[in-house]
Amino acid sequence: MTPVVVHGDLWSGNADRGRIVGSGRKEDEEVGEVVYDPSACYAHSEYELGIMKMFGGFGSAFFEAYHRIVPKTEPVEEYEDRVRLYELYHHLNHHAIFGAGYRSGAVSIMQKLLKKYGDS
Repeated sequence: MTPVVVHGDLWSGNADRGRIVGSGRKEDEEVGEVVYDPSACYAHSEYELGIMKMFGGFGSAFFEAYHRIVPKTEPVEEYEDRVRLYELYHHLNHHAIFGAGYRSGAVSIMQKLLKKYGDS
């Protein structure tokens, strides 16, 4: 695994379409995809996908395009479980910060991962 720079908090609430202003001249403005409120760090390329899955808002077309640019890492057959593990981190973090509303999501992910890997 080679660490890459990730946004760190990329969920649908931190992504939108907006006006991008270049030189300040009207003809230089364009509407495009923007992301904001980063918590950038070097991490596994799939780290970002945990919070994206947790809060939703990114459809299959997004992930298909994303993985054309950033392929799933090996072992590919464990990709979904790695995303679950990264999602678990965010459930636990949100539980610690915001309270019990995130507990059931964390427990559910842990149960799924333990069922699959617990006897290994």
